[in-house]
Amino acid sequence: DNHDTPRTDENHLTITYFLSPAPVGTQVTVVQENVPAGPYAETMKRAWPYLLGTLRDWLETQSAAHREPKA
Repeated sequence: DNHDTPRTDENHLTITYFLSPAPVGTQVTVVQENVPAGPYAETMKRAWPYLLGTLRDWLETQSAAHREPKA
């Protein structure tokens, strides 16, 4: 599925994640490039809070699992 856009090189978008230390935890910066204007861009804009929240929850679960003492 290509989100109702033709599957061409110019329709491929790039998403880059940058991680940097923050006073508490890690700052995540997401850069999207080549996102077409219009409904698709609006959908992506609304999706990011959910996607990043899911990533945060998974990372916190993994981090907690690694802190637990091994039996």
